[in-house]
Amino acid sequence: MIDISNITLSLQQIIGETELVLLGSRPWYVYENGIATQEVCGTVYDVVAIGGSYDKFNVKVPDTDTAISLEDIKSAQAPIKVEFENAVCKLYKDRNGHIQVSVKADSINVL
Repeated sequence: MIDISNITLSLQQIIGETELVLLGSRPWYVYENGIATQEVCGTVYDVVAIGGSYDKFNVKVPDTDTAISLEDIKSAQAPIKVEFENAVCKLYKDRNGHIQVSVKADSINVL
């Protein structure tokens, strides 16, 4: 049987060449023994793929120095289109046995 946790894909392989719009952001915390600590290790960005199915998903980025805050996103006058550097997708099964996608990237760029 194939272990899906060993499968990695690029973000483009998952969503194609669609544009991404930033919806929100929040801190990404370090977990120890399954419990979140107070240590921030990056930012989780909520995005939507414009076109096609308009899928919403999260992308984890380890850089906290150039993070885009939720306040900046909410106060923007127009949708914030973004791209991610070296975005890698991993497959996993959730508690219900459904296959889900986890996305991590090196950085975020506003277009």
